[in-house]
Amino acid sequence: MIIYNNNSYLFFKVWGIYNNGQFQKIFRSIKQFDNYQFKNYLNNIFLDIGEKREEEQQLSKQNINNENYNSYNRNNINNLIKLPKNIIKIEIFKNFIYSNLKTSLNNYDLSRIECLQIDIHFDQNYFLKTLKPLVHLKSLHLGINFNSPITAYSLPSNLTSLNVGSTFNQKIEENSLSVVPLKYLEFGLKFNQPLEIEGLLPDTLESLKFNGNFNMNLLYLPSSLKELSFESFNQPIEYKQFKSASSLRYLNMGKKFNNIISSNSLPDSLEIIDMGSSFNCEFFSFDLLPTDSLKSIHMGDNFNQSIELQQLPHTVESICFGNSFNQLFDANECYDQDDDFYFHNSYSNLKEIVFGNSYNQPFLFNSKDKTIFNGLYNLQSIEFGLSYNQQIPVISFLKQLKKIVLGNGFNQNIAPYTFPQTLEHLSFGDDYHQDLQEEGEYILPSSLTYLSFGSSFRSPLNHLLRNHLTNLCFLRLGGSYQHHISPNELPKSLKTLEYKTNCSEIPIDAIPFNSLIIHPHFYKQIESIPPSVTNINFPETLKKQLVQGSLPSTIKSIVFYNYYYDLVPNSIPGKVESIQFKSNYNREIQEGSLPNSVKYLFIGDGNPILKYNSIPDSLKTIYCYNTNNRFIENSIDNNFYHLLKIIKK
Repeated sequence: MIIYNNNSYLFFKVWGIYNNGQFQKIFRSIKQFDNYQFKNYLNNIFLDIGEKREEEQQLSKQNINNENYNSYNRNNINNLIKLPKNIIKIEIFKNFIYSNLKTSLNNYDLSRIECLQIDIHFDQNYFLKTLKPLVHLKSLHLGINFNSPITAYSLPSNLTSLNVGSTFNQKIEENSLSVVPLKYLEFGLKFNQPLEIEGLLPDTLESLKFNGNFNMNLLYLPSSLKELSFESFNQPIEYKQFKSASSLRYLNMGKKFNNIISSNSLPDSLEIIDMGSSFNCEFFSFDLLPTDSLKSIHMGDNFNQSIELQQLPHTVESICFGNSFNQLFDANECYDQDDDFYFHNSYSNLKEIVFGNSYNQPFLFNSKDKTIFNGLYNLQSIEFGLSYNQQIPVISFLKQLKKIVLGNGFNQNIAPYTFPQTLEHLSFGDDYHQDLQEEGEYILPSSLTYLSFGSSFRSPLNHLLRNHLTNLCFLRLGGSYQHHISPNELPKSLKTLEYKTNCSEIPIDAIPFNSLIIHPHFYKQIESIPPSVTNINFPETLKKQLVQGSLPSTIKSIVFYNYYYDLVPNSIPGKVESIQFKSNYNREIQEGSLPNSVKYLFIGDGNPILKYNSIPDSLKTIYCYNTNNRFIENSIDNNFYHLLKIIKK
């Protein structure tokens, strides 16, 4: 490495090394960590110690017995006594500590550790006692194989986050969890022990997650709890059972829940409820849910029961149905004997409805007088899944409606003035191929800013774009669109054109859009990109190497997803300020290929061949993930580490 005397360079280099220390550094052996020249700058290390590293293989060749091997391994581990005092987080993976190794962690200088995570092959019953003195320890992850009892007063006194791992299935003792200020508690796959005694859980707990087999009644939840998630829970929720969790805002019932929910069993504070993928209880009705603060309801993929809109809590703003739901929203249920809306405000706050892939019913149809129900006057967004293919009635009275998504199966004629003039976002699926004019009247509202067509749409858009959709900002054209677009026919408001078609008739004159998303069919026309384009996105594999003149000189931002060629000199236009490689780009960035306008380079997980001489003076920041050790080390070796911004993946 070249040594520089320049104080400015030295400052930024040291600052860069220190900045890297804020993110996790991976080591494959204790020896590698011990020899790392910048370890005094680290505060977060990942020890990925596998079963047969180089040192162990040498021992095996020498036929060293198990006792000597353990002695060797112990000495190797004891190097952690030399831990820099600034390290506050350690993550240990695989065989760092063996279950038959009787070495106490009291030997190690871990006094400042705030976060400790231990993974495979670890289950020492003495372990928690050794952590008790660690007053700075706030987060503890006990790993996959840990299954030792958590005894009373054994946890560090300031612990706020605990994950007991996949194997743990021990009875929770009194004064084990409740005496520490836990805010986050997560149980793994095998845990299925009763928690019915009052005081087992700490009164500071805010998040409780059961990731596996837990299927026990919960009678005493702390009032501080805000989030509760299950995986296999399938117990009836009885009267006032969850009421003690008076601060609960989020409830996820998991994958197996399909049981009775009694009236007045859930806390009034609940804002979001996810009923889980199995729920399809025929005795369920929305009036069983709390009515004071509930804003979002998610019904899982198995739910397919008839519903009554008048039972919906008046506070609900969003409701989402899964892929099995295919029940009629019959507005006839919304009338009393005098044909008045006796529950008119029960759903007046509803802003979003999402239907799954099976839904194919007339939307908001009133079977009593065969008219469309007009009660959802605050609705802003509605999405239909793959199967929906019903005639859309006139919904222009929905004055707040801004977004409609129609699935791939939709291919119905749409009458003029069907949509409200407030509509901004309209997306058609792959089957839609209808005309957008009827007797000289436009089908689509002029208020649209986002318009997307699927693979079958082939009707000409020229007149519509030029004279009507004057507010359009985003336009997506599918593979069947073959019509010539003349210069100046696109609205001046257009900012992004996504072009999936193989039609060669894209205009090359000064048309207004400045962002272009190019798909494979259009690669052969890459030289025809309009000079007005400033941002270009290649969302799939670019099967053509960029050379000088491939892109217009106006380009300022480029995004590559899969690009398998070297960056050669003059291939990137001279005004480009930002380049992103979304996939693992591992080719050479040659000297002179990055113009002196580039300020930001996103590498992510890639490891391109990049030398110091290939970096222009204009480059301010190179972004890479904290897991990309090869590129980080390459940046140190090639003297551009001071440019790195290491981001968490």
